Amino acid sequence: MNTNLPSVKRENCSQQARDIIEMAIMRGELKLGEKLVEEKIAQQLNISRVPVREAFRTLEKYGLVVIKPNNGVWVISPDVNDMEEVYDIRALNQPYALELCFRNSPEKTVRELELQIADFKKLLDHHGDIYDLINQDFKFDEIVFSNCGNKKLIEIWAILVPLLKIGFFYNPYFKEVDSVENNRSHEDIILAFQKGQIEEAKKLLIDHIMQSKQLICESFRKGGKGKGDNK
Repeated sequence: MNTNLPSVKRENCSQQARDIIEMAIMRGELKLGEKLVEEKIAQQLNISRVPVREAFRTLEKYGLVVIKPNNGVWVISPDVNDMEEVYDIRALNQPYALELCFRNSPEKTVRELELQIADFKKLLDHHGDIYDLINQDFKFDEIVFSNCGNKKLIEIWAILVPLLKIGFFYNPYFKEVDSVENNRSHEDIILAFQKGQIEEAKKLLIDHIMQSKQLICESFRKGGKGKGDNK
């Protein structure tokens, strides 16, 4: 592990360590399938090993690392079957989350989604890097789940999103134009939602999810794990 990780502040060390390690995985600085050495990471972050250990446990809960008894901590190395499963689970749950938003907080949801679209376009105009564009793109989905009012659905999303993001971050075929196309799909969903056409909005959302699934799974079938490919 040759990654240079930034030091963390003294408050919320475990959470900061988790966020830093997660981003290092997403950016390919920590490779898929790489073994993580607790002591080395603690030294780089300039903290004790305890918050690093706590960060590992949280990252394992959200599917980014695997803790193997007597064999250390390893970054996950997902395959096409893993990606198919998370997209199928997403396709089953996110349309229902959108329907709950329509029932419970339609105005708030539309307002936040429109702001997300505007922020995405600003980032695009300023030529933000692909990592920032992908993160901003996923904020659309985060808004849908956070406004649905169903704690279990929110928990499901928290478990799914790290692997979903890995699918995009490690896709060497994903370009800025793909992120722009995703944003257009989001605009169509918002428009149907605003018109009260919730079934149409759900259908558009499912189509969007399935298109993303096809893009990501095809990349994994080709063996395209980008920066994280350590074969």
